[in-house]
Amino acid sequence: MLGSVTLELDARIADSDNPGALATDEAHVRLLAVAPVARRLGVGRTLMEHCAAVARDRGKARLTLNTSQGNIPAQRFYEAIGFVRLPGRPLRDGSALCSYERALPAS
Repeated sequence: MLGSVTLELDARIADSDNPGALATDEAHVRLLAVAPVARRLGVGRTLMEHCAAVARDRGKARLTLNTSQGNIPAQRFYEAIGFVRLPGRPLRDGSALCSYERALPAS
């Protein structure tokens, strides 16, 4: 397997740091993983574009995601594919996540 993605369309997978609700116009990328041997080959971009297409087809207007503050390569990747950084989201342990959003214009 070269990569995997989890897309939340109707509700968040609830855990101690995430509420269970999503805004009606929002889809959320819970997890994106690309095998080290497949990085920088377009796998992540392809997975994210598929998420955007599925979300758009389901009537969503925006795609959101979070990543750790220390994951600079991921932050650069998300910004390169059109995500805009939002205010961070604090976690219970005192750390914070970097939050991102990308508008999904109607096709």
